[in-house]
Amino acid sequence: MKKQLFAVALLASAVAAVAETPFYITGDLGGTITPNAHLSEFFGPVAPGSTVKFDPGFRLGVTGGYRITDWLSAEVNSGIMSSKVDSVTGATSLRDTYLSNIPLQAGLRLQWPHFGHFVPFVGASAGGDVSVLDIDHLTLNGIHVRGDQGDAVFAWQAFGGLRYSINEHMGVGLEYHYFASDSADWTARHVYGTPTDHLRFGPVDIHAFSLAFEYRF
Repeated sequence: MKKQLFAVALLASAVAAVAETPFYITGDLGGTITPNAHLSEFFGPVAPGSTVKFDPGFRLGVTGGYRITDWLSAEVNSGIMSSKVDSVTGATSLRDTYLSNIPLQAGLRLQWPHFGHFVPFVGASAGGDVSVLDIDHLTLNGIHVRGDQGDAVFAWQAFGGLRYSINEHMGVGLEYHYFASDSADWTARHVYGTPTDHLRFGPVDIHAFSLAFEYRF
């Protein structure tokens, strides 16, 4: 009997140790607002001041973190932010064109855990971003383009929010992310008779607002 009780005690200790691990994972879902981006090149020169306008889009994010202390965590994050292109300066035809950003970044989060169930936090991360342009049909300067392609660029983001702890393992919250990526450059494989084979945007900024769920292991 003593051996069984000892085994149960060991198992309970192991479960407790696992429950106290400093790892957590967060998923968030929300919307995005993307300010106008500069159109730098469309298989040759474009009119000065040419811009790309976007409709509101969506954000789906996932973050894995490690609590270094009660107030500091290290994180890695990824996900997708996607918006439909509403208009392009000078375009005579535009249909079902989307810009998607897929980040893979690492950073730090600062949090204040001494407000009861509410935990405010801020943070920042940096790394790569795959900018994917998916064009069903776009005509500009007499050049017709369709297809999709991605470009890997540098990007960073700053974020903040408020988390409500449901219990020791789960929490929900509101988040804001400011995301900024460098200029993306896409090369068309089947565009001929143009000065260049490049389509280039200027830097892209995204404002994202989302609801989040966090699970602490």
